[in-house]
Amino acid sequence: VGEGDSLIVVVPRGYEGDEKARTAVNNLKKLVEGLEICEFDPSDALSEITKMTSFLKEKSEGSRTLHLCLSGGMRIIVISTLLASQLLAREVPREIWVEVDLEDLSGTVRIPLNALLISRNERFLKILEALSRDVKRPSVRYVESVTSIPSATVHREMGRMISLGLITKDYKITDFGRAYLLIHSEKAGKGRHTKTP
Repeated sequence: VGEGDSLIVVVPRGYEGDEKARTAVNNLKKLVEGLEICEFDPSDALSEITKMTSFLKEKSEGSRTLHLCLSGGMRIIVISTLLASQLLAREVPREIWVEVDLEDLSGTVRIPLNALLISRNERFLKILEALSRDVKRPSVRYVESVTSIPSATVHREMGRMISLGLITKDYKITDFGRAYLLIHSEKAGKGRHTKTP
């Protein structure tokens, strides 16, 4: 959690009555100043997903990145938070990372939600492949020379890619862009299937 970040904990309504949940929230409050609590009614999940989408939209206003730690807790809250973030991803272009702790606590897995939701776009892939090479000063002309896509089209598509968070304003590929490339590239799937003896 960095300066200017918000930390929101989604808990079941009436969590204060559960000693384990209450203790967990109180411990977090000691660690993080300004912790916000969002109570969720598991018995009305569909309505709560809509409310959570609005809540997340309001709380992440002006932010380019949203991190969702979906470790532990009630399955319905985890699933509802994931669904709410998918609805949010369709409304507002921003990076949404889903983070899940491994059960043995040996690490965290990060999944770029938007990269899964952005449709496969062949031009995006060609541009990202060109930008993923070791290029000191990437430019529209460089991408045109590598991909044979006309410069006007490259410029337009790169503008869209910037707004989606796939590349930076100075045409450098982002972690999000690398994830999109990995997910949607045909090359990424080749050679991964192995025969079991």
